[in-house]
Amino acid sequence: MNRAPDLKHPNRRINIGVQYGGVPRRPPQLVWHTQCNHPDHVQSLLEAGAKVDLLSDTSESALLFSLIEVVNHGDRRSFDLLKQHPHSHETMNMRTDKLKLTILLKAIETGQPDIVETVLGMGAEVDRRGDTDDQTALNLCIKLLGILKKTADEFISECRQIKPDDPVLIESARRSSHGMLGITEREAGRIISKRHNDPLHLLGAVDVSHW
Repeated sequence: MNRAPDLKHPNRRINIGVQYGGVPRRPPQLVWHTQCNHPDHVQSLLEAGAKVDLLSDTSESALLFSLIEVVNHGDRRSFDLLKQHPHSHETMNMRTDKLKLTILLKAIETGQPDIVETVLGMGAEVDRRGDTDDQTALNLCIKLLGILKKTADEFISECRQIKPDDPVLIESARRSSHGMLGITEREAGRIISKRHNDPLHLLGAVDVSHW
């Protein structure tokens, strides 16, 4: 949905036709257009005075979504626009309600040192824990370095060794599955156990970028 932003009211919240817990989601325009990767609209909204510290109903900031776009597709245009604007300490260290994402951890996942340096300079706290396994920035760096050093066969072999009843695995998979693994931890655990002998299915169920 690439509708033009309301530049006369840059901080307006918009109805996107999605509900969370039975309540319609109404994110700020800047957050929405950043999530949809509309850098031209992001620039227009910033020039019109949109506040970068406004969050979605589940505590996502525009800056966080810009980093997710870098991680997923390598497109940093929105990030490069947003980084020019001061952000509050609270925004820089906010954890999202569901997946417990933080700006610094997502910056690390981009694999781009200049982005990490920029985010730290903007006020992100090094010791702020996040993600469903409550990890630190340093811990995530070590995990990603370990993954990079492994061959594909080694990585799959390691996945086979993951215990299907691991509570961290179950909770991470449940939160990342958008309901496809069930609503409760028990339902998610049962499905993960069935898939345990097929690493490709396991990888599909879990967001391995957080390991």
